[in-house]
Amino acid sequence: MKRRVVLILTLTIGVLALSTGCGDKESKAEEATEATEEASVVEITTDDVAAEATEAATEEYDFSVEEEQPTEVPTEEAPPEPETDEFGIAAIDEIKLYATEGVRIRKEPNTDSEVAGNLKAGEEVTANGKSDEWHRIVRNGDTLYVKSEYLTETKPEKKEENNDSNATDNQAAATDNSAAAANTAATDNSAATAAAAAAAEAASQEAASQAAAAAAAQAAAAAQAATAVTAGTTINCTDGALVVNSRQMDVINKYWSYTGDAVEFAGHHSKGQLQELFAAEGVN
Repeated sequence: MKRRVVLILTLTIGVLALSTGCGDKESKAEEATEATEEASVVEITTDDVAAEATEAATEEYDFSVEEEQPTEVPTEEAPPEPETDEFGIAAIDEIKLYATEGVRIRKEPNTDSEVAGNLKAGEEVTANGKSDEWHRIVRNGDTLYVKSEYLTETKPEKKEENNDSNATDNQAAATDNSAAAANTAATDNSAATAAAAAAAEAASQEAASQAAAAAAAQAAAAAQAATAVTAGTTINCTDGALVVNSRQMDVINKYWSYTGDAVEFAGHHSKGQLQELFAAEGVN
């Protein structure tokens, strides 16, 4: 802008000089001086206008750069830990569980705790707590504990009834014979021996009737059972055979006679579990 003003003034002075011809040098000098002053004034005025325009533009627009604030990343809260009782059993939503086999119920979650009852195979319970080894159940309003390995969420199917009347009769007879043999052995072993001898003699007689042969066979079975109880009954446990005496056999019958074959059901357990059961009942 400044250069344009000076150029215009210079051209103006040249035109004036040509138009006046050979005028007085002093007049030309004065005119040139005046033109120069005007140019200075215009130059100063132009600079002032430019400065004001720049200042106005600066005031109108804010060229400062705002510092970018760091974005806060929300932190996820850790889920609350499940509530546990005094034994470290964590609370869970109530679920229905079923016993896979006969198992004892404890008042506390350890095998040294007092026994509060038993669950039969397939019996349903309500659980509201769990640890690595135990489930907390509610039974008759009491808070009790059962080993988790004997519980399942799968409801067992009902076993089909055995329509074979002979098999049922034989099983009932075997149970009766075992009980009779135990009582006979406890009172008089010599009577069991005599019954076995009589049964063998009756069986050898060709003229004996079928009823007599059946009675002889039953007496022989009773004698064998009595002898087994006297000498000790062998339980085929999951980790080997265990010979138990009559008092220990009474404990087994106490817990599992409802199964129809307490000896076989006891064999579903380890020797250590049976020894633990005998110790809990005060039987050696």
